[in-house]
This record gives sequence, C-alpha cells and structure tokens, in this order.
Amino acid sequence: MKIPKDSWNICEKIIRRYPANVKQYQLLVEEAMTKTNSTNFSGGDKNEETIHYQSSTEAAAIKLTSEYCERIRREITAVEESYENFRPEEQAVIKERFWIDPNRNTPFLKIIDTNYSERQMRRICRRMILYVGRRIGEINTW
Repeated sequence: MKIPKDSWNICEKIIRRYPANVKQYQLLVEEAMTKTNSTNFSGGDKNEETIHYQSSTEAAAIKLTSEYCERIRREITAVEESYENFRPEEQAVIKERFWIDPNRNTPFLKIIDTNYSERQMRRICRRMILYVGRRIGEINTW
C-alpha cells in the first residue's frame, strides 16, 4: 500500500515534533494547575475554600480541554503508542531518524549505530509513519 505524499508529510512532521510537543504539553498542564491554584476568589458569605476549589478545577479543565491541548494530546498519544510497538533496536532507528535534529530527518546513511541496512531502516520508518497516520486518522486504510 502506497501512502499519499501529503499524509506522509503530515505524519512525519507530527513524529518530528513529538519531543517539543511533550515539553509544551507539560508546560501547559503545569501552567493551568499553578495559575488556577494561586487565584483568589471572593465568595461573600459562602465558604471560600469550596468556591476556590470548584473554580480552580473548572478553570484547569476548561484550559486543558481546548482544541489546541486536545490536538497536542492526540498527537503525543499516537506517537507514544506507535513507538511502543517496535523493538528496542527499531526504536533506536526511529529516535536517530526523527528526533536528533528537529528541523529535518537524519539521512539513513548517517545512522550508523544500528545493524540495519538502509532498506530495513526505510521499512521501519515507513511502518512508524503508517501507525501514527492510522492513529490520528490521516491514513484510513487497514
């Protein structure tokens, strides 16, 4: 099965952005929790702790369920689940190929730490792109 070029590029970028997305998502979660916990709400004659707890929880939930956070979370889980399907030697190829340089893929001939041929490395990377594409819904064929 041939993967369309547009889908290939989208999946490749998602895989390449994975380390940055993880850091960014952790910062968003941390920021949502710290901002909402430090906010003061005046509750009048009601119990101030109860209002503070409900308001901060609601604010954190709203911030973490935005479209942007949901997209990042979906991409992270798709890459992590796909990555777990590979053996450790294959994971090393994926790590070298996609995550060493965030701006471009490492050429196969420069990946020398593995015992795979160029053809085998291409197949491994193709499977990774296929798995990620299926999980995010970019590639619909099984």
